[in-house]
Amino acid sequence: MGTVTQKKVKGTRPSAEVEAGPWSRKAFWAVILIAFVVRAVWMLKVNTMPVTDFSWYYQRAVDIASGRGYSVDGHATAYWPVGYSGFLALFFRFIKPTITFAKLLNLLLVLGSIGLSFRLAHRMFRSNAVAVVSSLILTFHLNWIAYSGILASEPLYTFLTLWGTWLLFTGAGEKGKTTWGGFVFALATLVRPQAVLLPAIVLWYTANRDGDTTVQIRLPRAMWTAYTMLVLALVPWAVRNVAVFKAPVVVSTNMGDNLLIGNSPTATGGYMDPTSLGVDVRGLGEVARNGKTTKAAVDYMTGHPWRTVQLWPTKVWNTFGRSTDGPYWAFMKVAGQLTTPGAEEDKPLFLASRSYASIYHGALLLLFVVSVPVLHYSRRRLAGTLYVPALGLALVGYVALVSAAFFGNPRFAFPVLPFIAMHAGALLVMVWTSLASLSSGESRKSAG
Repeated sequence: MGTVTQKKVKGTRPSAEVEAGPWSRKAFWAVILIAFVVRAVWMLKVNTMPVTDFSWYYQRAVDIASGRGYSVDGHATAYWPVGYSGFLALFFRFIKPTITFAKLLNLLLVLGSIGLSFRLAHRMFRSNAVAVVSSLILTFHLNWIAYSGILASEPLYTFLTLWGTWLLFTGAGEKGKTTWGGFVFALATLVRPQAVLLPAIVLWYTANRDGDTTVQIRLPRAMWTAYTMLVLALVPWAVRNVAVFKAPVVVSTNMGDNLLIGNSPTATGGYMDPTSLGVDVRGLGEVARNGKTTKAAVDYMTGHPWRTVQLWPTKVWNTFGRSTDGPYWAFMKVAGQLTTPGAEEDKPLFLASRSYASIYHGALLLLFVVSVPVLHYSRRRLAGTLYVPALGLALVGYVALVSAAFFGNPRFAFPVLPFIAMHAGALLVMVWTSLASLSSGESRKSAG
């Protein structure tokens, strides 16, 4: 777990491997293999079928691949972001669309995300031990297992945001990596529009690493490079939307509904059917509906500021505190039809999975909460042994803010679970190292 230090030479930038120390390829591939086996066993045992928006994404992908475009019943749409359906459609153009193949793609995305989490943890914390522990935490996290077979957009969004973060964090302002990072985050924005602010967060924290003199970037230039690429990559889809809707729609038209779900007289802080929230949207097109629901939500927030603020903790808890949505969606066995999960012969496995998910995630959340003050106050003692970056906390905080503004959902936390796992893993490594050092010291004393 040692760190290789290097004096900064003017005009040069240390490579990632020299700066962070060598990473263990054997450990990396061992984790990936374990993660694959766990998910393969799960997917063979639990045959998940797409329902609700998962089914919608899949059908839109089939439509795009067959030449019907991103449409519903022959009418062009942008209600949900096109990214995930477009991703599936890229493959469906050449391979016959099947639910099984789509699930295989999600499995590969989850494995890729675990691999990226391993490399990011090693680079950010400068520790092979943290990389191994944090990636193993994700390997056995029930939601990260279940969503390998659920046709949700989270695996793709998580993979893209981790990849973009890797490019910007390790690029240290290099034009090539920063440009590609902007492009990757543009793809992530087409999956989830909130990704548009992530490059700014990553670059700012990369440029302001506490006590890290090996990396210095010109922040304004890096921001300009990343966002120029991001905007240019979004232009084609925005042009399509303007042509279709005759209105400035950049990515999607469901922001108003999402805002209303969390900000209305009957809002609970969790998901609700937006058509049941007292705003009549019958007969309205997507753009007009988006405008009406946005106005209704904003009017409610400005008219009821105290109740709006009161719901923030509930929204954040619904995002980070709950973890049983994975088993819930995984045990939907009839395509396109919501059923009672864990019915009949599946009941024992469903109940066991739900209990495991709650206990495992609860323990992870506790470790993360404890790790924040402990690692912060231990920084000086850990100098030269374990670097503790603030980037992960900033990304977790950003998701919390988005949840507070809209509504809470466990799926929203999926992309930042790697950073929660990294901090929990760093705490476990620190405790283990401290106990080992204490035991070694006592042994030397006894020998003396």
